[in-house]
Amino acid sequence: MKLQMRATGTLCMSIMFTCVLIFSATSYADDNESEGHGASGRNWVLLIGGGAEVHPKYIGADEVEISPIPAIIARYNTQYIDFFIDVEQGAGLSFKLPQYTSASLSTGINLGRGRSNTAMSVLRRTAELEMSYLLFGRLDIPLPLGTLGAQLSYIPISADYDEAEFKDKDYDGILTEFGWDVEFWLRENLRLGTGIGMSFANDDYAKAVYGVEYETERLKKFDPIHGMQNLDMSLELIYMFNQRFGTAMMTEISYLVGDAADSPLTRQEVQPFGGLFMFYNF
Repeated sequence: MKLQMRATGTLCMSIMFTCVLIFSATSYADDNESEGHGASGRNWVLLIGGGAEVHPKYIGADEVEISPIPAIIARYNTQYIDFFIDVEQGAGLSFKLPQYTSASLSTGINLGRGRSNTAMSVLRRTAELEMSYLLFGRLDIPLPLGTLGAQLSYIPISADYDEAEFKDKDYDGILTEFGWDVEFWLRENLRLGTGIGMSFANDDYAKAVYGVEYETERLKKFDPIHGMQNLDMSLELIYMFNQRFGTAMMTEISYLVGDAADSPLTRQEVQPFGGLFMFYNF
């Protein structure tokens, strides 16, 4: 499950990618160390790498583009609080709840991603969306099989028009997301992660992202309301070449529903994502 303003506004790939990446790299390293390489006993994690991601040009687009993506993950663990900096998840704190729950509560800030009205011709004369940052809180609950997660994000959105006759507007977007992720080893150096999720948007987020405030030559006016915006499913593979160096391959399908699917901005309800990364675990 993932939660930031990617091209879909879901989080299904980034959070699971981070968890699988860290767990795969550290678990594989620990296994090798326990076989005679010596236990490190450290309370920090640092992974650096990069790759490329294929994603829709905007939420609802029927065309995709390829973008370079850095993979930088740093975590410092204490008895009760973990500090993290993550290109995908942002920066924040994770609080370990009482021992008998095994759950954790995280909060932090991340960079948002907007929408350019020049991304595709259909967006001509629509608003340029600016999402400079987002604030989030997340609850993760380990289960006998997988992890159940819930995340609430506040995303301020500025809708700016090039035309003087159109009035700019600000929105207070809120996304609520739920997901279930499972990870397990297929071989000692090959790990599989899979997950499903869904997200719900408030009125402001729906109107900013899926609404058409002013009718254009190609788009009729559309006024969406709050509700479910998508269902998604993701799959990730992590292969460790050795205890430090590995590669990750990810794919995700997001299916727009409700007003997100009915919006005239939506040219395709099925939104595909994919990525390939290389990383080094220090």
